[in-house]
Amino acid sequence: MRIFFNYLLFFVLFSSSIACSSSDSSENNTDSTAVVPIEEELVGSNGMIPAGKYCYFFADDISEGVITLEVTPKFGVKGTIIADIHDEANSYFTKSETNFKGVMNNDIIEAKGVTVADGATVNEDLMLKVGDDWIKRDDRLYKLDVCK
Repeated sequence: MRIFFNYLLFFVLFSSSIACSSSDSSENNTDSTAVVPIEEELVGSNGMIPAGKYCYFFADDISEGVITLEVTPKFGVKGTIIADIHDEANSYFTKSETNFKGVMNNDIIEAKGVTVADGATVNEDLMLKVGDDWIKRDDRLYKLDVCK
């Protein structure tokens, strides 16, 4: 049971501290096609990277993740984060997908996201730090990669 708890804790941290803080049923649903509801183009103040589409990759012994990021000319951003935990030694496997939309101000992306993991859907706030060829989410450093 302790191993399961440790991996559950790791998954929650890997998914950027997903929190179900509202009892409103619109906050938590099981619709796996949920999207971030933003009606207007978002405008950031400046950006570390120019407009375009970028892909970033992270991997360690039991997990991996991919961030796909699109940056608009006005430094609005949208993207997807797909994360997998594949701990064969303890037969623990899970996957999460986060769709997000926000703005880039200098080297920080602030976004609203919708994460689907293990059948649950949760709204969350994201903050990503951006470098020339990397993005950092929590303690994970994603390196620029070729988009597939």
